[in-house]
Amino acid sequence: MIPPKLAGQWLPMIHIVVAYLKRFLLGTFHGVSREYLHECIYEFVYRFNRRLWRDQLPQRLLHAAANHHPISLWNRLKQVERHIWKLWRKKQFTTYFID
Repeated sequence: MIPPKLAGQWLPMIHIVVAYLKRFLLGTFHGVSREYLHECIYEFVYRFNRRLWRDQLPQRLLHAAANHHPISLWNRLKQVERHIWKLWRKKQFTTYFID
């Protein structure tokens, strides 16, 4: 057991991470229910782990684009159509797409 007075010396980053998490939940995901709390925490972890990658983003994006096989417009439209029909069958399709 860590004595409370030495917690700042033993675990200095824990206080920072918990404070960031509280700010994240009170700001970005305010009013989140217990049902979706784990997804918000996953999002926080994803963002927190990548917070120092901002200078690498253009290079990573260029690398991903260069190594991905090209997708034709026709194939992409077929993917979108399949997705729309899947939503339609699940009754998750909103009416503004129909007009």
